[in-house]
Amino acid sequence: MATIRRQASLRPTPRGPMAQESVTPKTPRKGDFFGSMAQEPVTQKTPAKGEFSDSTDEATTGLRVGDLIMLGSAILSIAFLMTVIAQDYGMIDLHSKDFMKDGFCVSNKDTPLLQSHILCFYGDTIAALILGYLGYRYRDMQGAAPVKMGALATFMHGLGHLGAWSDMQKEGWENDPVLQMAPAMRGDPLEKVIGGLIGLWFFFFLLLRSAPHMPQVDAAIHAAIQAPILYYYVPQRFGFTWVQTVLMVIPIFYMVFWNPKKDIFYDLNATVIVLPVAVMAWAEGGACDYGYKAIGGHFWYDTSIYVGMLVYYYLALGYQSKVEKSQAQELSKAKAA
Repeated sequence: MATIRRQASLRPTPRGPMAQESVTPKTPRKGDFFGSMAQEPVTQKTPAKGEFSDSTDEATTGLRVGDLIMLGSAILSIAFLMTVIAQDYGMIDLHSKDFMKDGFCVSNKDTPLLQSHILCFYGDTIAALILGYLGYRYRDMQGAAPVKMGALATFMHGLGHLGAWSDMQKEGWENDPVLQMAPAMRGDPLEKVIGGLIGLWFFFFLLLRSAPHMPQVDAAIHAAIQAPILYYYVPQRFGFTWVQTVLMVIPIFYMVFWNPKKDIFYDLNATVIVLPVAVMAWAEGGACDYGYKAIGGHFWYDTSIYVGMLVYYYLALGYQSKVEKSQAQELSKAKAA
């Protein structure tokens, strides 16, 4: 028997997947109904440097302040379009007469090189260069999606104003009946019609593609729908109002309803980029005859777009730096403990 006991004591301990570990019963925590099922507290993983927590404080798919601001901006944009149409039909008198006449608040009409449209082109071009530099330098920045293609979108916007400025240099443009009709009604030859539709498709596609969470295929489809609508049905003087509404409402739909992860950067985008643009449209339409035109007119609408992007960079980078410092301090404390 002694030999058997000695052999049993020398038997190797099982290893591998069939091995069983000794289980030490855990002391039930207060409030646990089944003591044997009590679990150890879960230790949360500390995010690596430059990463952000996925907690509900940082990211969530539920309704948050950014959603309210986004949806409010979409409502403002749609309401602006509806009031412009209503005033054109004589139903209301809300927007400035000069705005309704030109479709923009245009200043310095008699000084071509200081006119609102060319000022927009100057500002958009310079801003596109700055945004391009920032986009390259901070391409790995957390929350870069809203400004990732900001340079391209801003420059395309500027090119649109360059085209509008060119049209306004034609003699008698203010009394041109073409302003009261859609581009297709001008009786252009077929090749010009095709060229116009292709140009509008690229215009819409590139601007929509620059929006966060907008798939390339979807941007192409929306552009294919919007280009003929603008060309065949929207009077030229209301082209801005229509384009502004499209470029606000469609991207907002994707950002609110097709966004898999909403975090502090989503709220920041809604607050400093999206909302100011919606508000500036109302400021331009309502205040054009009351001093807005005298200080640059539509130039300030464009300025609000790229200034919003620059502010976004500043705040997003500041937040990222703050989080990285906090994580470094926590790591230092953990090593010292």
